[in-house]
Amino acid sequence: MAAHILRDVKALRIALPPFLAAKAAMLLVPALYVFVYLHGGPQDLRYAYWRWDTWHYINIVQHGYPDRFSFPYAFLPGYPILLRAAMAALQDPILSGLALSCVFELAALYYLAQLLLLERDAARARIATWALVLWPAAFFLSGVYAESPLLAGGAAALYYARRGLLARAAAAAAFACAMKVLGLVLVVALLVEYARRHGRRWHPSLLAIACVPLPLLLYAAYTWYRLGDPFAYSHAQALPMFNGLHVAPPWVGLWADIDAVTHGDLRNRLIFLGELLWAALGVIGVVWAWFRPSFPRSLAAYSAVLMTLMLCFSFWRSLGRYELTLFPLLVPVSDVLAGHRRRLVFVLGVSALGMGYGTWTFLKGGWWG
Repeated sequence: MAAHILRDVKALRIALPPFLAAKAAMLLVPALYVFVYLHGGPQDLRYAYWRWDTWHYINIVQHGYPDRFSFPYAFLPGYPILLRAAMAALQDPILSGLALSCVFELAALYYLAQLLLLERDAARARIATWALVLWPAAFFLSGVYAESPLLAGGAAALYYARRGLLARAAAAAAFACAMKVLGLVLVVALLVEYARRHGRRWHPSLLAIACVPLPLLLYAAYTWYRLGDPFAYSHAQALPMFNGLHVAPPWVGLWADIDAVTHGDLRNRLIFLGELLWAALGVIGVVWAWFRPSFPRSLAAYSAVLMTLMLCFSFWRSLGRYELTLFPLLVPVSDVLAGHRRRLVFVLGVSALGMGYGTWTFLKGGWWG
């Protein structure tokens, strides 16, 4: 018991410095944007976060899902439920969302540190937590988005799975599943860990793993009752507002993005060029990590299936944001960076510059995932 408490305290001490740095950055950059770029005042600061999906989440909280099929059904209800609960105390939707992000980003960093302490050591845990908050799309963890709860649930699920606490892992994975469909991929890691411990023998934890998709099934039942369409989520994703996104082989998305890079205005070309670069980085990272012998098979399988799923759409979008969920790759990345100060400073420095640029782009209403 004492050893677990000490590890918990150590994980929290590792998570706090990058968390506080991330919160400072997410206050400083929007403040600079509002006060310097827009010449606004403190009352305008909260509106700096009101961008893209944030508007949709707040609209669902304030008005609910519409009686007729429409684009809000492309957003799962897990995060709006959390936001509505926070608003019961804080009233304001933006402040409530920022408070949620604080709580769940700290939880995500805490469980990431726990995972690295379990797999490696404190030095590598520090590298992993800093690398996560400095990822070019990490500002989504601080905004009014579902990314921080998603990562908190995912990190907790993988940590408990690696400890063999599969029922806890399944509960955390179900929570992540309620935030975004990508949480469903956690089942892959849980099944690998189940097989490693129990083989083909029956164990009650298998029933817990089978319950992970329950939030998605409940949402399907809700849309079936409300609209007569249990697949309203995927049908909403295919609306023109989302450019008709649908499941397709990876080469379909690849050619669609290449076509977008070679045609259209410069702004769209740069956006889709960025998506191609994110895709290349993700694939290279997953393949490289897969062949590292010290990388747990459950984490490797989760990363490989997740990256494949990200690419199986009619075009690639938001890959930089979705690749936050590839945080298990920080285990082998920390191995490479540990003990190499210059290499570490260079990698984190470049990533921090990307994060600063991405945050500024997002605040201006531009596309950055």
